[in-house]
Amino acid sequence: MKVARLFRTPRFRGSSHWKVLVLCVFFALGILLGRIVHSVAAASDDGQLREYLLAFTNLTAQPEDMTGAVLSVLITYFRYPLMVFLCGLMAAGVVLIPTLFAVQGFFLSFAVHSFASALGRSGVMLAAAAFGVRCLFALPCTLFLAMHALSGSVQLLQIRADGRKKERTGQFSTSLMRLAACALILLIGVVVELSLVPKLLQLALTNIT
Repeated sequence: MKVARLFRTPRFRGSSHWKVLVLCVFFALGILLGRIVHSVAAASDDGQLREYLLAFTNLTAQPEDMTGAVLSVLITYFRYPLMVFLCGLMAAGVVLIPTLFAVQGFFLSFAVHSFASALGRSGVMLAAAAFGVRCLFALPCTLFLAMHALSGSVQLLQIRADGRKKERTGQFSTSLMRLAACALILLIGVVVELSLVPKLLQLALTNIT
């Protein structure tokens, strides 16, 4: 029963579909904005961008400092889920959570388009190797936490508007359990990333160089 409650779809006024729709729309807007900004800012610098991306990918494929590499991957995997969770503790999360999804979509889109414009078709494969595993683990966890966090923010906003005080201890403990469950999934993703992605990058690099 507790496990079912933990992963139960959040309900607010009968449906959670609007939450998923809002988050996906903002993510898509971020992707579109990333494409537009890249086309404006980076179109004339593909030569320098190619050298930078190849150097960065080589360093990622063969890291010299494993401690730094592990820390970097941990930050990459946990930054958005943690920010979404914290935003869910505030009424302002109603605005901040969709904004975070737009920011996430923007940086992902900008990075993928940078690989593609600088390296052509091989850049798409390189981007898939670099970001595919991360998206497979991090995006679903972030979306799952965001759905519940957005519900919490909406409830806090209504409580503030009504001028009422309400204990949310039970809901907070459930949110922590959800965060812990997602953290376990993300840690599995970190292990997969560190063990698999360098090999995928090396394989992709052989098709470029």
